Amino acid sequence: MGIRFDLKSLNWLAYLLDSKRPMPRWENPGEEYELLEAFLSKLGSDFVASASTERRLQKVAKSALERLHHRPFGSPIQPEFLEELRKHLETGPWAALIVPSRTDQRVNDYVCSREFLASLVREEKWPDAGIVLQPQYNILQRSDVLIDVFPAFRYALAETTSWPGMLFWTSSDEAAFLPFGSNDLSAIRSRAGWMLSHLNTSEGMTLKELQKRYREAFNEVRANESSIVTLLHLSDLHIGSEEASTRLGRLQQLIRNVLAELPEGGTVVPIITGDILDDPNPRYFDEAERFIDFLHNLGIEEPVIVLGNHDIRGDGFLLPDLSSALRFPNEPIRWIDDARIGLACFNSNMEAQSNFDLATGKIGERQFQFIGSKIDQKKSAEEFLMIALLHHHPIPVPRPDWYPLPLSERMFGKWMAKTVELRDAETFKGFVRDREFAAVLHGHEHIPRLGNIATSDPRGIAVVGCGSSVGKVATNTGEIYASVNIISINRKTSQMTARLAAQRIVGGKLKTTSEYVCDL
Repeated sequence: MGIRFDLKSLNWLAYLLDSKRPMPRWENPGEEYELLEAFLSKLGSDFVASASTERRLQKVAKSALERLHHRPFGSPIQPEFLEELRKHLETGPWAALIVPSRTDQRVNDYVCSREFLASLVREEKWPDAGIVLQPQYNILQRSDVLIDVFPAFRYALAETTSWPGMLFWTSSDEAAFLPFGSNDLSAIRSRAGWMLSHLNTSEGMTLKELQKRYREAFNEVRANESSIVTLLHLSDLHIGSEEASTRLGRLQQLIRNVLAELPEGGTVVPIITGDILDDPNPRYFDEAERFIDFLHNLGIEEPVIVLGNHDIRGDGFLLPDLSSALRFPNEPIRWIDDARIGLACFNSNMEAQSNFDLATGKIGERQFQFIGSKIDQKKSAEEFLMIALLHHHPIPVPRPDWYPLPLSERMFGKWMAKTVELRDAETFKGFVRDREFAAVLHGHEHIPRLGNIATSDPRGIAVVGCGSSVGKVATNTGEIYASVNIISINRKTSQMTARLAAQRIVGGKLKTTSEYVCDL
């Protein structure tokens, strides 16, 4: 069967259909009451199934509504009530979510229509085998909808540049996202039907097998997936600090988790935007080398590293032994030729390492000229999407609610901000505007952020900051805030998404905190 849902129901409904997971409860009982009432009221009309299933669920909805209405408004809903409702909504071995496009309204009008859902349910002969959830409109354009989501939804988040498509998951925690790979309405209908009919008629087929057969059947989908480049953005590891010594191993597992959710066939490039070390002390080099070895052994692209102010000596130079430990690249630009992407690496620590300068940064005229010349020397450089990597932030970093303002900032305010700034930020912004860069990735402040450098193009230049990937930052609650950013670029669909994720609980999951989507 299929059920249409609205914004507030998305995560709640997914949990309701999974009896293995505890139901998330609302802090406000009145809101929970209203959500349940709205869901039950629509259950008789906003779902599509076989005639017998529709009649059964209409009875379930009517009975549950009557019992709900006998309760005082705003009183907490008892867990027993929800568990009983779950039993009546048994959906079979799998569930699916129709995922709309981020940008194509014509496609969304189609895939979010009742007619599309009804044609799938009634023509593909699977009315009682599983359940398909369908948004009533493109609620997924709102980035906050998919924050702190039902676990399977992470697989859709990992492929946002390939939307629209369908996300499948099972009670055994298996999940897979299958993109439609086309904006042609007839192709979308055909491919959605293929997914459902094959899942229903192939007894015992896993979602991984379904995904493999789907890619084999539709070469266009496989070509789209292979065009995706994912930048795994880390920063401010501060190896040698207490935080790094206790959390670096956990960060490695989180990185493996992210890679497991990414689509096969794409390119993944790990990036570190500085402060690999807490200070350039030789006793930390071995641990830094082991972490860099870990990145090299993941079976993805070699890491791209830029220096932070903690990585270099007071005279502004990198120790040769540390350069060897980090396998520090000599080339200022990493060219990903197949995807037509260039990663320009700026050393923002030039001429800014005296005691008076504190943690300020500077790139310097000579470096701008050098990188500009390297771009000019690249054949067909105008076809490449350019992304800048540096340690220092080129625009101010807002202080989030969870960040406790240090005493020094409370006392000295704007003066303290100047001690960590990029001194030639205006020159840098002029450079990336003139060269039409698509994005800037940075670290330094230990606060994850999404920002923008204004240009004549309304899209501007995305600025993506990574906090500390080992959580070397204080929070108001005392919880950790270990940050990893996932930037996905799809040259076929001309889309880029930047997803900020963080581990907030020690040993907990990496959860999305915010997201940026743009056309290229």
